[in-house]
Parts: sequence; structure tokens; C-alpha cells
Amino acid sequence: MLKFSRKLLFVLVLVMSFSVFASAESLKIEKTIPKANEKEVPIENFSFKLHFNKPVRVKDSERKKLAKYIKIVDPKGKKIKTRILFDKREKSNEMLVLALPKSGAMKPDTKYKLKIDKDFKSVDGSTLDKDVSITIKTLDQSRNSKINFLIIGLMVVFMIIFSSKKFNKIKSQTEEIKPPKKVNPYKEAKRTGKSVEEIIEKQKKEQEKYEKKLEKQREKVKQAKEEARKAAEEKAKKAEADRIPVKKVKKPRVADIKYDR
Repeated sequence: MLKFSRKLLFVLVLVMSFSVFASAESLKIEKTIPKANEKEVPIENFSFKLHFNKPVRVKDSERKKLAKYIKIVDPKGKKIKTRILFDKREKSNEMLVLALPKSGAMKPDTKYKLKIDKDFKSVDGSTLDKDVSITIKTLDQSRNSKINFLIIGLMVVFMIIFSSKKFNKIKSQTEEIKPPKKVNPYKEAKRTGKSVEEIIEKQKKEQEKYEKKLEKQREKVKQAKEEARKAAEEKAKKAEADRIPVKKVKKPRVADIKYDR
């Protein structure tokens, strides 16, 4: 019994020591979305998702006080209006700093900073070791649009050139079919010694043979044109898939987590 009590006491001491050590650890930001120095961040639903090493959720009545410690500023240091949201879980390490700028306040191709004061506290009262500043750069939508229009234009030119070259190649490979030479059956009969009926029948067969060859050639050219069109479309689709995407976010980037409003 005495041995069991000692073991239990030892375990309790270990647990308490670990708890004291954990609580003594300073508050840290383990992950941010977007990351520091990230570029081409869309201005739609602009926000910072922060993951701390400790629970940071505060009571609803204390949320307004957070503006003292957390803010988003533009290059001139002007503060952007924000709303602080927390994961609905009671002991959550997640925080969302959502920008609520006036219309036109957020500019493309511009650097913005998220600033967190070192006195910001976690649930257990821990603070950051130092002030935190995270800089990002917003997406230059106009530049991306110009590049995309240029790529689309090049795609159209490429399709025209590709189709033209393909058709010329087909044309060069297609034999030239000449129509049968027309002759006067009476003169030809006199010249060859054959009957007029034989000459007319021969001309008829030659004409039929010519028309069959011509029909086959037309089908071949038609098929080749269709193959060239499909090949050009495939090339265009591949170019479209490889072009620079226009970033547009319709929903917050952290929509996978439910937040209190």
C-alpha cells in the first residue's frame, strides 16, 4: 500500500511539473495563412488565419479589447478596420483576423502588415516574446488580366498558323487529279479506226473514274481538315490549362472552420 501511494505521488508530481512548465511557456504563433512575405494575395475576403501554440479564445465581451493588440495597416501605417473571429471550439488555438475595409480601401499590388502586440495574452495569461509583424503583398489583378489576354491572343494566332500549315501539308500530299480530255468522238473514231459508240463509251468510263477519284480526294481533305481542327483545339485547351490563373476568392480562405460571429 505504501509503495502504491509513493508511485501515485510521483505521478502527481510529474503531472504538476509538466503543467507548470507548459503554463510557463510563452505564447507563440505556429502557423499563419497567408504566410509572411507571401505575394499575390487576393483582396477579396482579405484575412489572416493564425494558429497559436495555446488556446486564445476570449469572451465575447472582451473581443473589442483585442483591437488594442491586433491590427492590419497599409503602407502608410493607416489602420484597416477588422473583426476578430474564433473557432467555435471552447479551447481553440485558432484565430481569424478579417479585414472590413471601406469600398476601394484595399489596393492591388500593395503591401499590408498584420501587427500583434507582444502583450497579447492567451487564455492562461501567457504573452508573446516580442511584437509580431507579418507582411504580405496583394495580387495585381490588372497585370494578370493583361497576361491572360496576351496568352489568349497568342493562342488564336497559333491556331490559325497551325491549321494553315496542316492544310498546306495535306494539300501538298494530295495528288492532282486532272479531268479527262474531251475529244470529238467522230474525229477520234476516224483517227483511231474505232466506232463512235466505242469512243463515247470510253469517254463515259473515264469521266466516271475521274468523278470517283475526285470524291475520294474531297473526303480525304475533309477528314484532314477535321483532324487539324481537333488538333488545334487540343493545343488551345492545353495552353488554356497552362495559362496564369486569375485568382478570385468568393469565400473566406478559412471556410473549412466554423467561426463565431
